[in-house]
Amino acid sequence: MKKLNKYYAGLFSILLKQLSKYERKADHETLHKIRITIKKIRSVFRLTGFCDKNFNERKHFHPLKKIFKDAGVIRESYIAGKLYEEYGINKETDNNNLIYDNEKRMEDISGFIKNTKRNCKVVYDKYFDTKQYPGNVSEECYYEYFINRQTELRNLVFPDLIEAKLHNARRICKEITFLVEISSNSEKKTDPFFDKLQVMIGEWHDKIELLKLMSYDDKNITENKIKELERSIGSEVSSIKELINAFYLNSN
Repeated sequence: MKKLNKYYAGLFSILLKQLSKYERKADHETLHKIRITIKKIRSVFRLTGFCDKNFNERKHFHPLKKIFKDAGVIRESYIAGKLYEEYGINKETDNNNLIYDNEKRMEDISGFIKNTKRNCKVVYDKYFDTKQYPGNVSEECYYEYFINRQTELRNLVFPDLIEAKLHNARRICKEITFLVEISSNSEKKTDPFFDKLQVMIGEWHDKIELLKLMSYDDKNITENKIKELERSIGSEVSSIKELINAFYLNSN
């Protein structure tokens, strides 16, 4: 697939620019885009590994995984802070253990920035180490994998939705949307269902993580705040189920 080669090279070019941009100005939006670009590269690795058994996607992704995780630590702190505000939790007095203090967060950001040159070299080297493999992916294998992903998602969430599998379902939703970007058919569009579902699962996941953090020090977090969050999580799950059922029942 010629378009896959071009798409693959473009992702690495974009990632290098994003890392350099974050070095100049550490804003959350750029950090978020860095993580999305790495997820897209991982999707190409998975597609390539499916179509070329000589390609070890886990091995090749490993160097990029550290960059992804380091960025994730900073993102989690940012998201938790937003949720504290939403639920009226004073992180200064309600619970000092819920989130990295500001000093720790700044250390994480500073460390990520200091590693920019190393991270850029990792990205650069990984592209040249793997650039020959996406060319082995045929149109037929691409579509086989694309259908495979959609089938796996359906089996995960329908007709019975298990909350423990939602995180994996979100990963597949994102991969489906990324795969459409690769298609040589410019008219091909992803059904809005996949993007909407992954956003809803993401919001559910963030609240689940906040609830776990709140439970570490329940003497300072009021029961009402915990119950409010639990109700919101329950409502999120109900909405996710409604969206899934409506999509797949109408698809039959």
